[in-house]
Amino acid sequence: MHSLEFPNIRETIVIVGTFNRNHIASQSLNSLATVRGNNEKFKVVVVDSSLEPHIANICKQNNFDYVWLPGDVSMAAARNIAYQYAKQKYCYDWVLFAEDDIKYSEDWYEKLIQLSSNLYGKISPNGLIYGAFSASSGLPSGETVVFDDENDCYAVFFGPRADQRLYKTSHYENIIKHWDPDLLGISSCQTGQQISRNAMQGYCSANFSHLNLCQFIDGEESTWVGMRDIGPAAFDKRLAGYKSVIKRVNELRVLPSTAKVSTIPVQTSIPMTEIHFQQRVSIIRKAKRRLRRFFFGK
Repeated sequence: MHSLEFPNIRETIVIVGTFNRNHIASQSLNSLATVRGNNEKFKVVVVDSSLEPHIANICKQNNFDYVWLPGDVSMAAARNIAYQYAKQKYCYDWVLFAEDDIKYSEDWYEKLIQLSSNLYGKISPNGLIYGAFSASSGLPSGETVVFDDENDCYAVFFGPRADQRLYKTSHYENIIKHWDPDLLGISSCQTGQQISRNAMQGYCSANFSHLNLCQFIDGEESTWVGMRDIGPAAFDKRLAGYKSVIKRVNELRVLPSTAKVSTIPVQTSIPMTEIHFQQRVSIIRKAKRRLRRFFFGK
C-alpha cells in the first residue's frame, strides 16, 4: 500500500529578507540549511533585492524558494509579498520573519517550535497572553520585560525583536496581518499599528535569547536599500510607536462606561487557545489597565 505524500505541507514558513550584503547573508542562509527539520518541517522563502545572482545561487543549492524584487521596494512590503507567495504555494501552521544576519544552531528550529507550541495562548507573568515568539540573541531588559521562571523565557510586553518573529499563522492572519508597508519598523517596539494589533488585544511575546539558539553575524549595518532605520530615524519611529499607544490609552480613558471597545470576535481571536473567551476578555481589560498605569501611573 502506497502512502500519500503532500510536498507543499510544512509546519513553518521561514521568510528571510536580504539586500546587497552577500557575505553575511550567505553565512546566515548556509547555517539555516543545516538546521534540523529544514525542507521537512519548515520551508525557507528568501526575498532579495540584490543586483547579483549570488543569493539566488545559494537558494538553488539549498532548495530554498527565491523571490526577487526591485530595489525600491521596502523590507516591509517585500515581506508582505513573500508571505503572499508562500500562502499561495504552501500549507503551514507557523510563519517566521527573519533578517539576513543570523547564524542558526542545528537545534534552533526544534527547540523554538517546541517552546512556542507549549506557550502559545497561555498567560504570561505580565498578565498578557503569549502570542509571538523569538530566539533572537540579545537579552531583553527594561520595565516592559519580565522573566518567566516557570517557562524559562522572557515575557516581553511590546513584541519580539524585528530580526526574528514567529507567529501562529492563525494569529498572524487575525491579529498582526501585514507589516506596515510605509515603515520598516525594525525596533522591538515596531510601529504604533503593530503594537495596537498585538498588545492592545492582550498579547505579548516570549523571547528565548538566553538559550543561545542563534546569534548575530557581525558585519555591515545596512540591510535593505540603505533604508534600515538606525540612529535618529529608528528613535523617531520608536517614539511614534509609543505615541500611538498613548493616544489609544487616552481614547480608552475617555470612553463612557457604557461604551463598547471593539475586540476581535471569539471565532477569530486565537483558534486552539487554552484560554476561555470570558477569561480572555478579563485579561484584555487587565492589559489595558496595565498600559494606563505604565504610561500615566494611574
